Amino acid sequence: MSKMCKNALSLDEIRGVKYIWLSKNELPLNQRIIVIGVIVKSNEPFERALKRFTKSCEKNGIISDVKKRQRFEKPSEEKKRIETAARRKRLKEIADQNRKRLY
Repeated sequence: MSKMCKNALSLDEIRGVKYIWLSKNELPLNQRIIVIGVIVKSNEPFERALKRFTKSCEKNGIISDVKKRQRFEKPSEEKKRIETAARRKRLKEIADQNRKRLY
């Protein structure tokens, strides 16, 4: 085996992997760690276990979070999206109130 020189990088450094050991209390508020696992029961088909796994991911909001982060959204676009959603919600509430008055 050849000796590694002083400047050689380990595989973890090349991949950019950083190991940080933090307790739950030391995590920043804007980060969250979700660990999802599915225990495959005996004589259970793989497809059913996969379906349970995807349902648990959906329930925890992981899939929607991944879809949201696939593309960068500028702060102005985010503000515009939030405003249009609020406007739609207000219009829906007004329509519901008007519908109730008719009856």
